[in-house]
Amino acid sequence: MSSAYRDRLIEYRKACEKQLKPSRFEHSIGVAYTAMALAMKWGADVEKAGTAGYLHDWAKGIKIDEQIRICRKELPDLPESIYISPAVLHAPLGAHLLRKEFGIKDEEILSAVRYHTTGRPDMSLLEMILFVADYIEPGREQIAELPEMRKLAFEDLTAAATRIMALSLAFLERSGRPIDEMTQKAYDYYKNIRKDT
Repeated sequence: MSSAYRDRLIEYRKACEKQLKPSRFEHSIGVAYTAMALAMKWGADVEKAGTAGYLHDWAKGIKIDEQIRICRKELPDLPESIYISPAVLHAPLGAHLLRKEFGIKDEEILSAVRYHTTGRPDMSLLEMILFVADYIEPGREQIAELPEMRKLAFEDLTAAATRIMALSLAFLERSGRPIDEMTQKAYDYYKNIRKDT
């Protein structure tokens, strides 16, 4: 890890501490370290994984009403269906703000942040790492499947991502919450891929 990158990580950490609630800040630290560990395991860029991990919830510090207002104004190409599940808005908004406020231009990092809540069909390695790290980081509330998911993430990343999507969809259905169409598309894609292999 270069000294310039270490300096940037310190900058990101300080910025997140100011922007996010303490529990969300701790979550971001957990996701960053988990993403870097997964990047080392699966051969992804560790620095990009750490950056995406630290900053993935940047827009979570903004109230939902304000997230909607900014997205309507500055991200007019977002599908209308995303507003049915406003809990996922912080992901595309976060990617937008990282470009605007931090000057991050790396499309791989921005795309990982954009899809960290929903996943998408045919994810890049970094996108999949962030998606999984967000679910399994050490500070996550203990749920029955978490130990299994943590182990699986270091054995078969795609299987872990597919299982996380299935669990997320089942939870949303049980709780009567709206399901973002991208999550369903991502799960259908990977379920079919797993069937074919």
